[in-house]
Formats: sequence, structure tokens, C-alpha cells
Amino acid sequence: MILRGEFQRNFFDNLKVLTLHFQLIVFGYEILEEVPHIEKLVVCDGSFQKMFCCENPRNNVLQQLKVFQLESFGELVSIGLV
Repeated sequence: MILRGEFQRNFFDNLKVLTLHFQLIVFGYEILEEVPHIEKLVVCDGSFQKMFCCENPRNNVLQQLKVFQLESFGELVSIGLV
């Protein structure tokens, strides 16, 4: 729902903690751009193999994270944070 833009603009502006449970092939920056002030990101039950690959973020959302936690990732092979 977040990626499809089903929330009004700035709905997540005050959100500090986000926990996501979902299964995709690739996890990208676009979801983080919807939560500009996030400090803690927890991603669970991912079946994707790559995170943040081949993307250039429009802002520094990852740099402001104080906690970045991954849980239950059996297929993850790459986190493109380079």
C-alpha cells in the first residue's frame, strides 16, 4: 500500500520506527523515501535476494537510520550499500 501511494502525501512524516513483513524479489529505496524521518527499520520474512541494488537514493534515508534489523532471510545474497 505504501509503494502504491495509497496514503496521502506526508502521511508518514513523523514515523520513526517501521517494521515490514513482506516477500518481494528486490527491496529498494523507494519505500524509505516515503518515510523521510525514520530512525529504525526492521524487515522480516523477506524472500528477496537483493536489497538496494542498482539504485541511487534521492536522499540519505539510510544514513539517518540508527537501527537496521533483518530477520528471517534465507535467500539474501546482496545488500548494495556501497
